[in-house]
Amino acid sequence: MEVGCSTGHFLFNVRGLVDEAIGVDYDTGAAEFASRVSQCVTFGCGLDEAEISPGSFDVVCAIQ
Repeated sequence: MEVGCSTGHFLFNVRGLVDEAIGVDYDTGAAEFASRVSQCVTFGCGLDEAEISPGSFDVVCAIQ
């Protein structure tokens, strides 16, 4: 999972290396764009509002 996925550059590049990649970003427009470009699930909200089960990821990234 990437927190602050913006327009999905990281998700796009990591998607083939992991079973599942998901992004979260406060900017709903950026999250929607990231989903289209990366073909990954994204949430346009805060991490606490995203429908993600606690403990469901092995790696969480927050870049920059």
